[in-house]
Amino acid sequence: MSNKRKSVVRSFRLPADLCGELEAEVEKEGTSLNNLVVSLLTKYVKYDRHMSKLQYIPLPKRVIEMLVEATGEEFLKQIAYNFGRVTLRNEVDVWPYTQEFDDLLEFFALRMKYGGVGNVYINREGDQYTVVLRHNLGEKFSKAWGWFLKGFIDAYYEDADPTYVYAEDQLTMTLKAPTIRVRTQGNMNND
Repeated sequence: MSNKRKSVVRSFRLPADLCGELEAEVEKEGTSLNNLVVSLLTKYVKYDRHMSKLQYIPLPKRVIEMLVEATGEEFLKQIAYNFGRVTLRNEVDVWPYTQEFDDLLEFFALRMKYGGVGNVYINREGDQYTVVLRHNLGEKFSKAWGWFLKGFIDAYYEDADPTYVYAEDQLTMTLKAPTIRVRTQGNMNND
């Protein structure tokens, strides 16, 4: 059985100048026009159309680096944890998928990838998870994203007890799949 997704052939009219820019990008990236368009449409469908509802202001990576470096560790911990707990929960609320643990991790991975933070790799063996975030923003940033991710998970589950390994360019989190949902207005049955 093939792992390829079923594809459909479509035809679109595009402005000539847009086609020229796409062709230049294809040449620069060493990919095909089809792969580039699929990548762009996938990002839109899985991320952009939902995130646009949240009215984010994009900041250059260097500004984020300067803010993280200028912030004391305890304050950074508090801010990152609360950001994960509140802000990311608001993001998930506009995401059209379930809020099961696997889906929440997938959302986190998409958020980090399309938000320009880095790449997330998720490995699951039974009920044990290893989540790795690779980036190039330094160890203090790894710690901030650990606290951020803890806040995010705590917004949904009461029994999450992750352990972390911080490195200059990587955060590794391991945990057993949490099962006890946080009671909220939208989750009164603790499903």
